[in-house]
Amino acid sequence: MKRQLLYRFFASIPLVGLCAEEAVPVKPNYDVGPKGNPGFEAADIFHVDVDGELADRKALMMRDLLVWYPTTAGVRQTGRSGPLDFDKEILSLWTTRMRPEDVRSNPNTYTGLGKALLAMIHYAKDSGNLRWTSEKNRIVETILQSQESDGYLGNIQRPDPKNDPAGMVWRGWNLHDSSYLCLALVENHRLFGHEPSLEAARRYGDFIMAYWDAAPKQPGQLSPIGITDFFFALQKATGDGKYLDFIAGTPFDGRFIEMESLRDWRQELYPMRSKADADAGGNDDAYATAVTRKVHSYRYFARLIDQLKLYEAQGRKDSGLFAMSRYTLDKMADSDAPGIFISGANTRSEGWVEDQCGKGTVGEGCAVVHMVWWLSKLIEEDGDLSYGDCIERAICNHLEAAQDPNSGQMRYDVCLSGERNFRKGAHCCDGNHKRFWADIERLIYYTFPGGLAVSLYTPSTAKLEVDGIPVVLQQETAYPSGGTVTLAVDPAKAVGFALRLRIPRWTQSHVVAVNGNPVEASPVPGGIEITREWKPGDSVTLDLPMEFRWIAGMEFYAGYAALACGPQVYCLATSGNPGLSGIKNWSGITVDSTSVGLLPPPLRDGVRQPIEAKAHAWSPGRPLTEAPDLDLVFSDFPVADGFETYFRLDNPEAACGDELFEQADGKTPPAPVARGIERNKS
Repeated sequence: MKRQLLYRFFASIPLVGLCAEEAVPVKPNYDVGPKGNPGFEAADIFHVDVDGELADRKALMMRDLLVWYPTTAGVRQTGRSGPLDFDKEILSLWTTRMRPEDVRSNPNTYTGLGKALLAMIHYAKDSGNLRWTSEKNRIVETILQSQESDGYLGNIQRPDPKNDPAGMVWRGWNLHDSSYLCLALVENHRLFGHEPSLEAARRYGDFIMAYWDAAPKQPGQLSPIGITDFFFALQKATGDGKYLDFIAGTPFDGRFIEMESLRDWRQELYPMRSKADADAGGNDDAYATAVTRKVHSYRYFARLIDQLKLYEAQGRKDSGLFAMSRYTLDKMADSDAPGIFISGANTRSEGWVEDQCGKGTVGEGCAVVHMVWWLSKLIEEDGDLSYGDCIERAICNHLEAAQDPNSGQMRYDVCLSGERNFRKGAHCCDGNHKRFWADIERLIYYTFPGGLAVSLYTPSTAKLEVDGIPVVLQQETAYPSGGTVTLAVDPAKAVGFALRLRIPRWTQSHVVAVNGNPVEASPVPGGIEITREWKPGDSVTLDLPMEFRWIAGMEFYAGYAALACGPQVYCLATSGNPGLSGIKNWSGITVDSTSVGLLPPPLRDGVRQPIEAKAHAWSPGRPLTEAPDLDLVFSDFPVADGFETYFRLDNPEAACGDELFEQADGKTPPAPVARGIERNKS
């Protein structure tokens, strides 16, 4: 009821015809700029080497970088579910191109080639691998040769390029696909100095701007996701402000998101509303088209990132560009109805939801990846390491679960309750997962004037600088299966600086020592700071005691609880529990809340082994007065065949609240008000 009243209130505000000076003031005032000291910056990915689980995930993704699986429509149409032929079924679409009349019938209309090429370019630069360098050069040359003389670049033929030069740009996913491809070309120029790549990207950018007036104005007729990323990069590479002006002032999109410019974008973030949504988790993607009111989370989080990029590009003067980010943070942490799941994911059927139902198409990959990148950008702007709590939750659980640890195939989504599947091999999510793992290093370390910061705990080495002095940080840890982190601090010579360490909100205590001696550290947003003169050979040990805890479910899962330890969420998998094969309703199992214990880890044999715990439980309907009749094996959430996450407890009081969802005032935050433009009503 509270959320319905909120929606009616904002729907009643007369925004039509308002000028910026007449816009209704924001209450509370979300137009607040950075909260921390300026200069926080993610460490260059090429100065960080990652090891352990994250390295394994990255290597698996890079191994299958040019592996494409057919879309759902492609499987239905062709009966094929296995990998596609890259040259024949993906790359060739950029040379021979589809006929306009075949766009709907071609199951691979959207290739996602640009996103994969971005990952390949970064990986080739990072690894120096000659195979990938040669392969990315081949793909780049193929794309450059396919560009037409007037700048058009796309995978759809133009029937009348003279009289209707841009007609096909707006068809299907052509603009979206080509924009990411041109972003890759700009990156190829930045990292490898390839001038023809930048020239081709510039020509395409100019082509789009020249014919933008011909673009469809009806919301949802084309997807512009990617053009902002492309134009930000193009402006930085060329120094030409016209690209920045274009994306700052041009209204974009309108399909399940307000059709406003980056400069003026404001909207309410509301859950999907429809009859079908009332029975969430049933028909998979049917809800994506059946809903009448929906916020598309991929578009939404991409736009949050774009506003922060615009803030930076325009000299960090317009604090109003923070309004939507501040509002979204409040919505995510709303203790009544949080918009993210315990796995760190957001969305169901690609739309924002707040009912916590974990059935069906939960956590579209594109949306989760962009949420993580947005939070990382906020660390840079605010210097607040607490955003890393949500980042690690999403990585350790949802994003690792989205990748099959054996085949490497990506899931479009990962539910919390029910059978996981690979039925939708959409190239958009697959491409963003490839980009994510190629750049995983960007989320671990940050630099700031006079100091270094550690946000994620994982085996890794970073070669950074403080005030021009080289400093090597080397992390050793079993995290997230263990809470001890050892950090070797090795400056080229003795130098004083501040070292910040994130202290996760899930921990009840921590102990930090330098060279084996406990030290007092100063509190900073999201963590602690140790300021001293660091010398070659110094080391820091951080102990974060990890204990199993039950996290109380909300909304759909009210009365149930999920098992967690540190940032890791656990579930029951079919492979680990053959004795449950005769039980259909696993959520009807009641667990002995005090019986959880960690199982010894199996020996590594090249295949990922889950972290496992044991517990006693009662089968559905069995009286708690009788002895437990089930011996359960809980696996960490990334296990490939996870089936159920929430259960009843013999003692409901044993469950605690989720630290990610605790908002101080417990009130639903009101949305920022649009800055003087007409709100889209379609």
